[in-house]
Amino acid sequence: MAAIFGGKKEKKSKSVIAIEEILDEADGHLKGGETDKAASEYRRAHRYLYREENLAEAPIDFAELFTRTGHGLYETGEPDRAIECFDKATQLNPKNTIAWMSRGIVHLKTETMLNFAIMCFEEVLKLEPDNQEAMENQAEAYMLSGKKDDAVETYKKLIELVPDNEEYRTKLNEMEPVNLETVTAKLKKTPKDVNLWKIRAKLLEDEGQTAKAIESYLRVGYLEKKPDAYEKVLELNPKNKTALDKLLKLKPDDQGYMVRKAEILLAEGEKEEALELYQRLSELDPANNDYAEKVRELKPDEMEEVESILATDPNNLEALSKKAAILGSRGDQGAGDIFMKLVQLEPQNTAHYEGALKFKPDAIGLLKTKGELHFDKEEYDKSLECYAKVAQLKPDDVDALHNKGAAQFKLERFDDAVKTFDQIIAIDPEDTIAYLTKGAALFKSGQIDPAVEALNNVVKRDPEDAAAWYYKSCAEAKKGNLKPVVPFLTRAIDMEEDFRERAKTDECFAPVKDTPEFKALFE
Repeated sequence: MAAIFGGKKEKKSKSVIAIEEILDEADGHLKGGETDKAASEYRRAHRYLYREENLAEAPIDFAELFTRTGHGLYETGEPDRAIECFDKATQLNPKNTIAWMSRGIVHLKTETMLNFAIMCFEEVLKLEPDNQEAMENQAEAYMLSGKKDDAVETYKKLIELVPDNEEYRTKLNEMEPVNLETVTAKLKKTPKDVNLWKIRAKLLEDEGQTAKAIESYLRVGYLEKKPDAYEKVLELNPKNKTALDKLLKLKPDDQGYMVRKAEILLAEGEKEEALELYQRLSELDPANNDYAEKVRELKPDEMEEVESILATDPNNLEALSKKAAILGSRGDQGAGDIFMKLVQLEPQNTAHYEGALKFKPDAIGLLKTKGELHFDKEEYDKSLECYAKVAQLKPDDVDALHNKGAAQFKLERFDDAVKTFDQIIAIDPEDTIAYLTKGAALFKSGQIDPAVEALNNVVKRDPEDAAAWYYKSCAEAKKGNLKPVVPFLTRAIDMEEDFRERAKTDECFAPVKDTPEFKALFE
């Protein structure tokens, strides 16, 4: 019977016990300061171990004994024999990190075979990647063997492991001093190293070399494509247009950056560029009187020219658009009336609707027409925005709900479309188009049984609805219920010939495409 709470502990062999007793006695002598006696016992343990013929029967136990013996021999002045013992220990148990570490330390302390010492510490790190002692010893071995770069990388790893250890940072700085000269030299080798550019920028800033610090921060921003470095440039020089331009590329609609750049341009006498920025600001925030005032202040009086054109040609589209823009930049509600006139004169231009809706955001008629225009242009996301707004303003507007659901269907947002058509059905339970499009949306989303239920509601109310029969045929094919597939499809084709061509390439009919009945539909 298997032991539930653990089995018997394996007994140690007589050889293991005997050598342990020798080592215990040797350790006792060593602690008591009797080095000669200790050395004699450690050598005796060494002889016993090398005469032992059954090492393979208990490799873990013997590996530990070799390791203990190696420690004793090293402490009593016999490093070569100690190395032999550690070597034998790792042969018996390659996972014995103490043996690997000890062998590496002996090579390190005696400064012999330093490359082998490095390899020993590497073996420890393979088994214990975060072993600080192994990393410290490895770094020292690298330094002694003239491999300074490897030592630097090892100390960097140690700092990552223990960020608060000042000793590691001190050693790293001793090996790799951080100053402008060393950082600049490294950048020549790795010119795209962002961290080095950050260090250089900070060193220059600390030394008061602001202009050069700004150049370095600009390079950081270029490499990182983030706003932080450019913000730092503005902190050092609030009038730096390069930083502002870069920030506006990253955040083109940030009004704070735009205002700051406009103010700099004005101070430099660049009125036209400043005006363009304030006009853009007015478009982003039409209700901001400060922006509108700046536009009026900087912009030549174009209204007179516009009014003179409209006096002779009241329906001039360009002049009307310009007048609406001028009034809009001033926050004048009269712009809304002009946009409404533009809608009447050029009803296919969605830009006019957008202008009018800024001043009449709840105009249902405008929203519906704009939604239709976007739908016709296959701009379904913009169309959906319009119809969703109408549905909020007038929840029982069935026409708007139909168009909202159609846009959702085109965008393949089938679950949303089903919810919209359910709203319609709740308002008008006899709306066959709502049942039909709901069924199509359910079918497209793979919900076959609910799709069939919706389609049955269509044919129950309108048996002559060809699309419903077509989708019912597709649904039965998907379900594997092949018997009604061709009869349903035949009904659809008899009512609407276009479905014959559509069925030829529709993958839904793959299960029946080789049947005589299906082929007969196309003969």
